[in-house]
Amino acid sequence: MKAFRGEPSIFASARPEDRRAELEIKRLTLKFGGITALNNVELTVRTGELVAIIGPNGAGKTSLLNCITGYYKPQEGQIFFNGQEITRMSPHHLTHLGIGRTYQNIELFPGMTVLANMLLARHIHSHYGLGKAALFSKSVKDEEVRHRKILEELIDFLEMQSIRKKLVGSLPYGLRKRVELGRALALEPKLLILDEPFAGMTLEEKEDMVRF
Repeated sequence: MKAFRGEPSIFASARPEDRRAELEIKRLTLKFGGITALNNVELTVRTGELVAIIGPNGAGKTSLLNCITGYYKPQEGQIFFNGQEITRMSPHHLTHLGIGRTYQNIELFPGMTVLANMLLARHIHSHYGLGKAALFSKSVKDEEVRHRKILEELIDFLEMQSIRKKLVGSLPYGLRKRVELGRALALEPKLLILDEPFAGMTLEEKEDMVRF
C-alpha cells in the first residue's frame, strides 16, 4: 500500500512544507485477531493536496479509511485532524468536524429520491431543533431555502438535473456512484475521502465520472 500525491494548480505556488497538515497518521496499527491489517502506518496530508492510497486487494486501504472515519479503532497509533486527535472519535463526531466520505459499497437510501438523499447530508448544518421544525417557523423556512440552493448548485455541477426527483434504487450503478459523491460534497467537508470511487463501474461510466 502506497500513497501517491497530486496537487491542484491553485496550490502550486505554495511549497508543501509551508502548508498546514490537515491529516496526520502516526504509527497506526490495526489487527483483527491474528491478522494485521495495518502495521505502523504513517501519513500526512496537507491542505490542498490530492492523495491516492494505492495497493492490491487486501492491502488495508479501506481499513485505513475506516480508521480515519471512526468505524475501526486501531490498537496502536494516533490520528490527528487539524491538530486535534480523533483516533477514538465516532463517525458522527468526525462528520461534524468536517470529514466526509463515500464508500466502496454504495450507502444510499434506494427508496428515496436523489434530492432527498443529498438533503440528508445537510442536517449537520441545520441550526434548529425538533420544536422549530414542527412549527416550520420563518427561520426554518429560510434555512431550508439555503440548503436547497446549495443542493441545486451541486446537482447542476454533477449534471444530475434530469434525475433529481428519481428514486436512487431505479438508477444505474454509475449514476448512483455520482449521487453518493454529491451527498458527500453536500456535507461541505474540509477533508473528502473517496473509497474505491470507480469500483464496479464500466469504462464509459469511469470516463463520465472523472470529469468531476
